[in-house]
Amino acid sequence: MKILYDSVNAAAICENAALIAGYVDGMYEWSEDDWNRHPSARAVRIAVFPTTNDGDVLDCESGNAAPNECPGWIAMRQAAGLEVPTIYCNLWSMPAVQAYCEGLTYDLWVADWTGEPHIPEGAVACQFATKWSYDVTLCSDTWPRV
Repeated sequence: MKILYDSVNAAAICENAALIAGYVDGMYEWSEDDWNRHPSARAVRIAVFPTTNDGDVLDCESGNAAPNECPGWIAMRQAAGLEVPTIYCNLWSMPAVQAYCEGLTYDLWVADWTGEPHIPEGAVACQFATKWSYDVTLCSDTWPRV
């Protein structure tokens, strides 16, 4: 298991973090300088719009993608060469995502803010805590696949 840190503000994540996530589009899109703040980190790229043909993860929550938009994004990213895209969603929307994406190949990164590291059944990663200006996720050894 490993820990991933993500934030809308790249500067909020410790520069020596080994695994980070940031945004490729939307209001909180990271600049090249933001990505370069973490030169030795393994980077996970998050898209918020289901029409963005970029990123490793689609952010499926209010104000971003909806569960019914996930299959199209998965297909688009697979056509672009990403073998196993990931969908990020809250625990409560996980059943809807799974229903819309039934039969597709993808991973699930779930938010369940218990404050304790855990990964719910059916997910490969779980965002379990929010610190001052960044989030903390426990990841399985097989994720991310980037």
